[in-house]
Order: sequence, then structure tokens, then C-alpha cells
Amino acid sequence: MKYKQFYVGSSANQHDTIPIEGRALHQIVVPELFTVAGHANDTVRLFAPTSLGKTTVSAAVVSAGVIINLVGDASVKNTLNGVAVEAADFVLLYTDSGMQMFEIGTVDAGGADAVITIDAITFYDGKTSFDDDVAAGNAAYVIWAEEVSTIATGSVSTATLQTHPYPFAGNLGSPIVLDSYGGDAAAHYISGLAEYGKE
Repeated sequence: MKYKQFYVGSSANQHDTIPIEGRALHQIVVPELFTVAGHANDTVRLFAPTSLGKTTVSAAVVSAGVIINLVGDASVKNTLNGVAVEAADFVLLYTDSGMQMFEIGTVDAGGADAVITIDAITFYDGKTSFDDDVAAGNAAYVIWAEEVSTIATGSVSTATLQTHPYPFAGNLGSPIVLDSYGGDAAAHYISGLAEYGKE
């Protein structure tokens, strides 16, 4: 079995993400997390993209951009595989240098058919723009808000969190993203191992 070790530290009031690339015919599982928390609002979230949310970028975006268009369903706006894409949903985007996670601020109701027009973005990891240029055709995943799993770590100074029966597991062949959030006036740290299950 393959493993990937991860660690991230979050400043107060900041989301920091750990994207972990998938492997064909494998499912990523995070059986436990070690956390050092400091505020009642501290959380850890798991984003597990599915094939339902897989799409591509419809038009190139420069790294400084803050608007992006994704390929959606034909003849309708802001819909992917029959599901509306809305504010507070999320996107895992493949830029020219790797994966980047962001939250959708607003979608443009007046955009074009067959396109998901995202015209306001909440960037994570203390960023204000894309990590790198984004080419048309680059892969992306929409992750709907109701698909996100959350553990409230709270203000316990140190703890080992068993994530099961929490569903901290990805989907077969797909990546996952872990998100660490530090509450008001306190840093937050998480570490652990992601396991690539057997084929």
C-alpha cells in the first residue's frame, strides 16, 4: 500500500489546503489526523471530487485572473451533469503548475449556455489569484457544498482524530483535498497519512 504524508499550518482566519493527487484504480483514505488547535472555530474539511463534477476549462485564464469559465451542460447555464453550480460550491482546478482549490463567490446568471461562468472567487491559502496560467482544456472538478465532510477540531491543544466513521475518503481514481481552518486569533496545524488503497 502506498502512502503520502502531509502537513499544513493555518494562520488565524485562513483556509490552507492540501491537494493529494489520485491514482488510477485506487481510493485515497485518511484514517486519522493529528491536530494542534487553538480556537473553538478550528475545522478540518475533506473535499472528495467525483466523476459527476469532472469538467474542463472552456477558455484560457492568465495567472492574475479572478474570473474563470468551465464547460457545463449543453443548452443551459451554470449546470454540470444536471446539477446547478452555485455560490458556496467549490472548484479543484488544474493550473499549468499543479492543483489549486477555491470557493465560488458568485456565478453569472447572464452567462452563455454550456458554460459555468464564475465571476467572483474566494481564494484559499492566503492567495488572491491563480497559482499559474490556466489553459483551455485543463481539468477541473466542481465539488458541491453538500458533498464536503467537516470535523470541528475545536480548541483542544493537541489531539489524534480518528476519521472513521467520518467519511474522510476519496473516490476511486480521484484526488482529494484537505482544508485546515484556523479560527480567530489562533493558528491551526494538521498532519497525517493519506493511504492509497489496493486496486
